[in-house]
Amino acid sequence: MEILSEGSIMGFSVAITSGKRVLYNSGFGHIDVEKTQPVANETRFDIASVSKLVGVTVIMKLIEEGRLSLDTSLEQLMPEFPEEALAEKIKLRHMLSHTSGLMDYALEMDRVFMENGVLPTKKDLLAFFKGKDLRFEPGTNYQYCNSGFMLMAFIAENITGRPWQQLIEDYINQRSNLDFQLLKYAVESPETSPIFNYGKERFDKVPTWSYVMGDGGLTTTTEMLALYPQFWSKGKIIEPSAYEKMVKPTELSNSLSTGYGYGVRNGEFLGERIIGHTGGWKTTYAIMAFFPDRNVTFAGLMNTDGTPLDMNQIFTKYMSVALGRKIPDYSSGFKEITNLYQYVGDYHGFDTEFDHQGKTVTVNLQDGQLQYCINANCEKLWPMGKNKFWLKSFPYDFIEFQTNDQGKALAIKEYYYGFFQVLRKRVIE
Repeated sequence: MEILSEGSIMGFSVAITSGKRVLYNSGFGHIDVEKTQPVANETRFDIASVSKLVGVTVIMKLIEEGRLSLDTSLEQLMPEFPEEALAEKIKLRHMLSHTSGLMDYALEMDRVFMENGVLPTKKDLLAFFKGKDLRFEPGTNYQYCNSGFMLMAFIAENITGRPWQQLIEDYINQRSNLDFQLLKYAVESPETSPIFNYGKERFDKVPTWSYVMGDGGLTTTTEMLALYPQFWSKGKIIEPSAYEKMVKPTELSNSLSTGYGYGVRNGEFLGERIIGHTGGWKTTYAIMAFFPDRNVTFAGLMNTDGTPLDMNQIFTKYMSVALGRKIPDYSSGFKEITNLYQYVGDYHGFDTEFDHQGKTVTVNLQDGQLQYCINANCEKLWPMGKNKFWLKSFPYDFIEFQTNDQGKALAIKEYYYGFFQVLRKRVIE
């Protein structure tokens, strides 16, 4: 296959469903360096941060049962959290929407594990937050953060007295006849693929991060992941009203909104609305994209990190064909629009969960056309519609300005391969 021919991907699997009907499901490549075990439809993969969407579904069920509230503070939910003053400010809703301002635990804990091979305990994970401040006041900004979802799992265990895997079993697997298992339980199964890192033309097996839960750590097959929206969005696991709360973009306290709900990325792909999640590290190796207007889902899982071709690109290849759509060229019919000065300015946001300072981009106006600039590198912005602009060099990406009542831009929402990724607030001069 063309995608495997370059030799940088060990194996991957794709499933596309329409309702509960599987339109396509196939595996490619292998799950071992010796290439004796091919990827099969039954192969389980780490779904990485797509686990957030599944995990928040459990939390919404607990809210339906009256055992949790989105407005309860972290201090009330987890009295053992080491920074009481911070915990009083943070609500459960902030933790599930990447608006808590918490520092991200993952890089430091992963580094310690990689160095000494000792799995961190709950005590170790909580100790990470000792002496650390917030990046911003809860509810005022957006920065992707694994910490809130890791704490989410501990909170659910505290409230119910049941392990996280048992809650997944009770609230997800039994209600859907699907099978999501934490890595710590699935890793020994011959159907579970290890994770590999591609570098220097070789594949190295990555140690199993079996301590991860809440923010990641779940495994399943592509078929089961593609079928998940048929239960999640149809009232089979949570009430339709809870589903709508999950997918609704979060409103910040300063009249801005993000493109992220509770454990859910929103977006648009080739003119079609998508909701779901992505997951991975150096390159995206897990995607679940649900097209609600068509009731169609794409699930793609890959066992290789650090590859030139990532799962985002595999997603675009498959779904461009499945939807019968070509990339529109917004530059070909370009017409000048008035009042472009409303968008000109500097915008600051956090590109990753580990970004301590954030990055500022500049939108300027040259020869009657807007440009999006990172330092001296500028990309023309082509209008797609009200407040939306396209980048020709990144044809599946777009940005959307948020404006006030007078039309002046207050922030930028950035969408990569269709999914919301970054919020950049206008820098006030």
